[in-house]
Amino acid sequence: MAKKSLAQEAREHKNMRLEDIEVLFRSYQEGIEMDDLQSQIDDLKEDIKEAIADKDREYASELKQELKEVQKRYDALDEAGYSFVEYGLSFDYVPGNTDYNPDAGYFRYQLSWGGPSEEFRFYTDPQFNVYTIEFWYLVWFDGKGIKLTGDDFQLMEEIFEFFNEIGSVESEYEKEMGY
Repeated sequence: MAKKSLAQEAREHKNMRLEDIEVLFRSYQEGIEMDDLQSQIDDLKEDIKEAIADKDREYASELKQELKEVQKRYDALDEAGYSFVEYGLSFDYVPGNTDYNPDAGYFRYQLSWGGPSEEFRFYTDPQFNVYTIEFWYLVWFDGKGIKLTGDDFQLMEEIFEFFNEIGSVESEYEKEMGY
């Protein structure tokens, strides 16, 4: 089996992280916990049995699809073992124009650290409006960034707004800039 390229690994990790984040964040927004999902699963299984007994294949098929989606959310929450607010390691600001980071400053949502590390970088204007979001996959002395677009960008922009609404954006910026 051929070894995966850094770009392939980065894409796979980005996709896995975005899937986890979406499930966790949507569940957090909706106030849904695993017990709620388990109840939904149990109810859907009973409804499917009744639809099959009533020979209503179309309704049973719709219920099976709904069960698949609820089970996917339950499995993702179970696998992550976290709630959304416990998922990442940190949210902070990395100033630009420094020896460490000669490029533009950015907000970092760090998900893992060490080898490999994974993080989302949010580039904003002075009013903290996001204009670019990147996923970074970092391994020893190497890394690959992927610019987000479309639904991926929209999801992570919502995550940034969450951090903004709870005061983390301004607080982390001021802390790092010495205000």
